[in-house]
Amino acid sequence: MKKMLKILATLVVSALMMATAVVTTGCENNNDGNSVEFFDVPKTVYVQGQPLDLSVGSIVSRTKNGVTEIKLNSSEVSVQGYEKDVLGEQEITVSYAGETIKYQITVIPALDVVDFVAQYFVGEELDLTKGSVKVAQNDGSQETVPLNDERVSVGGFSSETAGAVTLTVSYTEEETTLSTTVTVNVYERENVEFNTDALRVEYFSHETVFDVTGGTLEVTSADGKKTETVALTVDMVSGFNPSSATAENTAENPLEQVVFLTYGSQSVPFTINVIYSEVSYVKAIAKDIITKTKSVNWFQPDIAQIRVSVEIGENALSALTSYFALSDEEKAFFTVEETTALARYGIRYGIDKYEDEKNVYKMISIDSQYGYQFTEASSYENAKEDYQILNDKTLPFNVLMDLLTNVNDTFGDVTIGAGTIFDYMIMYPLGYDRELVSDLMGLLIYVYDEISYIPTEWDLTTLESNKTHVINAALSIVNSDFIAVNFSSFFGAASAWREKDDIFDIIYYYYTYGEGVDINTIFLSVRRPAEIEEMFLQFNAAFNYLLSGEKITIEGFEDTDDNTGFLVHYDLVVDKYNNIMSGDNQFYKDILSKSDFAQLMLINIGQNQNDEGIGYYKFAGGVAEDSSYAELINLYGDMMLEVLEQGVYSEEKVDKFFNKFIDLTPATQHGFFASLYNGYIEGQPDARVLFESIGNDSFKRFMVCEVLMARYSNETVFPVVSNLLLAIENWSLRFVNDEAVDEFKYLMEYVTEEYGKITGNAKTEFDASPMKTAYEKYLAIYNKIDEYNNTSNAVDFGDLSDEFEYVSTLIKDINKYSSVVKAFKKGKIPYDEIALLISAYENLKAVKQTILSNATQSVLEYYAYNEVASLSSTYDYAIYKALKTASDCLIDVSVNIGGTLTSNARVAYLGTGVEEYLVSVYGVLKASFNGTEISESDLKWALDNYKTLSNDAKIAFRRIGGADLLEKAITTVSENFSAEEKAFITALVEVEKAFVEFINRENVVSNQNEFKAAMASLIEKQVAVASGENYNKFFKVIYEYYLEQYSSNFVA
Repeated sequence: MKKMLKILATLVVSALMMATAVVTTGCENNNDGNSVEFFDVPKTVYVQGQPLDLSVGSIVSRTKNGVTEIKLNSSEVSVQGYEKDVLGEQEITVSYAGETIKYQITVIPALDVVDFVAQYFVGEELDLTKGSVKVAQNDGSQETVPLNDERVSVGGFSSETAGAVTLTVSYTEEETTLSTTVTVNVYERENVEFNTDALRVEYFSHETVFDVTGGTLEVTSADGKKTETVALTVDMVSGFNPSSATAENTAENPLEQVVFLTYGSQSVPFTINVIYSEVSYVKAIAKDIITKTKSVNWFQPDIAQIRVSVEIGENALSALTSYFALSDEEKAFFTVEETTALARYGIRYGIDKYEDEKNVYKMISIDSQYGYQFTEASSYENAKEDYQILNDKTLPFNVLMDLLTNVNDTFGDVTIGAGTIFDYMIMYPLGYDRELVSDLMGLLIYVYDEISYIPTEWDLTTLESNKTHVINAALSIVNSDFIAVNFSSFFGAASAWREKDDIFDIIYYYYTYGEGVDINTIFLSVRRPAEIEEMFLQFNAAFNYLLSGEKITIEGFEDTDDNTGFLVHYDLVVDKYNNIMSGDNQFYKDILSKSDFAQLMLINIGQNQNDEGIGYYKFAGGVAEDSSYAELINLYGDMMLEVLEQGVYSEEKVDKFFNKFIDLTPATQHGFFASLYNGYIEGQPDARVLFESIGNDSFKRFMVCEVLMARYSNETVFPVVSNLLLAIENWSLRFVNDEAVDEFKYLMEYVTEEYGKITGNAKTEFDASPMKTAYEKYLAIYNKIDEYNNTSNAVDFGDLSDEFEYVSTLIKDINKYSSVVKAFKKGKIPYDEIALLISAYENLKAVKQTILSNATQSVLEYYAYNEVASLSSTYDYAIYKALKTASDCLIDVSVNIGGTLTSNARVAYLGTGVEEYLVSVYGVLKASFNGTEISESDLKWALDNYKTLSNDAKIAFRRIGGADLLEKAITTVSENFSAEEKAFITALVEVEKAFVEFINRENVVSNQNEFKAAMASLIEKQVAVASGENYNKFFKVIYEYYLEQYSSNFVA
């Protein structure tokens, strides 16, 4: 233990000696071996005025007796040599026991100013953006603060006279302020040298500010100690006046103008060249027009009364031409008053000039209402000349058109007359219209040139030998921006350039009968021949009404927003179609038969446009089979065509239509209303046609009824007519609106009461009118309701009770699945609901026929009048709902107008035989959709009889979503089957899908391969289930059917 303590003591002494050796500087050592050294370094930096700080630091004294550490503030230590107010380095002497040691300290100022601007010219302001103060801290460190800091203040500066100036600089922090002084020198400016080499020499007359960019001055003091570079500023320039230049001062003959550059008392001349500019030219014209036309009122409604002189008009056009050639920077020099004057007078005079000069073409006429038209002088030769004229941008008339176009585009919002320049110019073809016609003319010439290879007398052989030219002509139209329906008259005129007016007969003949071509690639884009084109133009008119919701205006009545325009024109389309198909022109018949679009939109055969649409067109087709409905549409169309063309009603036609209308079944009436107004089909109260609510509100929608009410305006007759019309509508709504029957009864009671109040001539006139016939019919219906609501008169349905009950179920199902209508609007069609709606429809049709064939008279009367079991109404309602759906679909495919409807598989729902199958499997499909218990016997029947369907029927069944529901039913029934059986079922489903694709397009190799692969998998999985009960009960028949199809097609 003693040995360890000794070692520690030795280590401590050694460490002390090592530490002393590290800090020793400037030690003194006398001859007796004694010495003094610093052990802890004392403070070495002081702020001026601070006392000597000996609290830090110590020395080590070495004698023969050992080493001793002594603090500097010890009474045994003497420290001398410190002067607290003397800046800079000082030597401090430390004495102890006769020994001395020295060290250096530094005294710094409390506030020091550095890097400041120390030289100024007379008149210059104090510059505090440069320089800073260094503020000393107690520990000797320094904080640098800019001179422009808010804590710093500088006083005493003056540059009024040359000489030395003493500045007082102060720094304040909280309540302590430090100050010091510095000296700056102020000099007189003796020499100024202007540097103008970089200054711009060329100016335009409209410029208002001298460009000082690059100009500088070198300023020097008399003794050369102070030199400064000064940027030239605008206020140093005088004599700058470019506006004094005139039109004579061109680039070759500019105006020389001397400006003066002045700094202080020194000035130098500088010569510039000024050119008269287009800006000055335009501004001068604008000023002249404004001065001469101050009294003109541009806000009077008829601007045709404002006459513009040739001088002012030509000047305005010339100025506008120059204006549009200017840069945006140059245009900024104009005021709104100036540009407005130029625009107004330029447009007004320009239109007059336009009218005078527009007859520059050989065969083109320009009409302010119809735009460009071809005249009777239309010919290939004249077309080529006009094409050159259209493209000659230097032609004065074309220059004028382009100028007016620019004015319209740039100043269209300028007020002129009762509107704006844009409103005024909208009736005139402009520059871009000419470009459009030029492109169209070029296309027509190209088409004619291509078809010119075909002789006057031609046949299919001739066309085949020149097919490249025919195809080039057709595809040039297809790939252009000129859809035939919008430019039909132009294409027709071009066809007439040939001797037999047969350009489009040639094109369509080849695409109808030629090899390797499809008429559907051109039908929507290329003008159709003669009568087909007339039919298509009517369809386009119908389509535009449907899409735009265009209102019909009739003199004396409010506008209506119904679909009348569509119905009228579409009815004409159907008439033209029927005329063609019943005529002798086989060529035209073949065109319509091969056109997917014609099939889709005219005779409602389901096309594989989106696959989902199959079946719904059969519903619309059902309407065409209803002769009473077709007759009503014809009467309505005949009546409304006159309204559309002339804006007036024929009372005779109104009566004829109304008599037919009240003879229809309520459901047919409902279907007619539904075809007129969106939303009506769902029975929404706010979509009522005859009135918006119960009462004598003014009619809003169905203008036929408004005309009737206007005719029966007698104060005693009007309540009868208006409420009778509302009662008729409510009766047509009774199977879609629970309140409709009660409203009907209430209204008929009121009508009967009011009818009794009609007397005299008013009664005589009413009783002789069609309205009396309507009154008697619906009064009889009203009485029948009361009769059959009496339990003593209950109807015996006999053997048809089940059928009536089934009808009630089907009605509910149809309503339940009718959400498909809304899905159509969104462009998404649920397969399941399509299959169920169609299947319910087929069942309803079959049951209806059974009832109508076997019912007694009393049952038929009940069927005709009772609000609950009105079979005809329900059946017709399904048809009309489908018509509404087809109408929605028509809107959805509008994007294809101008394009080509793709139709890879032309599968028609009608005639496939799938209808009968749907009737039988409805129970399975419905249970599958609703997730309710599925009858195993019904499922077995569905699977066993699937094989009996024709290929088209199988395709249709899958397309409408029936196969999906059947597969879901199989999955539900097999929920508790073994894993092997479930694997077999999965493979069976894949086979069915692949088989449908195969029979749809047998020649497609990928379809063949997918069916073969699916069958290979099914055959493999059948081995594991072949002896099972479930396989033999449900799947054996269908498996053997697919195996037979597979073997006959692919196994040698």
